[in-house]
Amino acid sequence: MLASAFAGHAGAQISPGPLAKAHAELEGSLNCTKCHGTRKSEMNGACLACHKEIAALREADRGYHARDAKGSCASCHPDHAGAGFALIKWPDGSAQRFDHRKAGYALEGKHAEAECTACHRAKFRSGEIADLSPRKRGAGWVGLEQTCTSCHEDPHAKALGANCVRCHDLKGWKPAPRFDHDSTSYPLTGKHADVKCERCHATEKLAPASIP
Repeated sequence: MLASAFAGHAGAQISPGPLAKAHAELEGSLNCTKCHGTRKSEMNGACLACHKEIAALREADRGYHARDAKGSCASCHPDHAGAGFALIKWPDGSAQRFDHRKAGYALEGKHAEAECTACHRAKFRSGEIADLSPRKRGAGWVGLEQTCTSCHEDPHAKALGANCVRCHDLKGWKPAPRFDHDSTSYPLTGKHADVKCERCHATEKLAPASIP
């Protein structure tokens, strides 16, 4: 019994507790320096060497980790609290209450009404940051791009470029309040200016297979 108590006490001197499930492969006293390094090295360096997507975001000055979370990684992601411990500590208490402006992208219009997981889905996570992330399924909090077509299908088949906000706003795709027909090669004059859009832009008239 004494030997068992001593062993437990000695173990506590080496590790303050078991690691979270995500870091289970690092369990054991021989792996301590993989994260904690030596006395001359900071722990953040080891964290960012493994979590390359966060390192890339900081380097590009993008997202929450580059703006508001510049301190110690462990201050928000404490470990050694057991296999069932959640490593994500939301600054506002939960994902749903998170102030998205802290990530450099304010949620406005329809975006403000959407559920977090409606956007933070695997199929919408694309580009360099998403490729660096080890998370490939389910909700992922990094890896989304800010271009409209990274999440929304382009009904114009790239014929009008990638700057959707020239015509649309965040209240909805229809109507397109910023669209000005006078900026096209066919300004509307005379009676054409009084005609509703759909009278001319009818599917059977536009042959959409050839003219997106």
